[in-house]
Amino acid sequence: MLATYTGVVRNGKPVLVDAVVLPENSQLIITILDESIIAPIQEEKKRGSAYGCLHKYANPALISEEEGAWKRAVEAKHANS
Repeated sequence: MLATYTGVVRNGKPVLVDAVVLPENSQLIITILDESIIAPIQEEKKRGSAYGCLHKYANPALISEEEGAWKRAVEAKHANS
């Protein structure tokens, strides 16, 4: 198995950003990257539901037009076919 994981060094020890379960006696190759050539790695944020993430783009005036919008778009696209 070959896999790539991202992490940082804290107190002289590598700390992986992702939660990884490695098989016992796995062989590791660790590559140290110069901080000046990479963006800082941020701790992974706890992810919640995606529900409502596009709410700021909603246009309440168009909600009434949603019913049948796909059908109308297809008909308009293929009207001259």
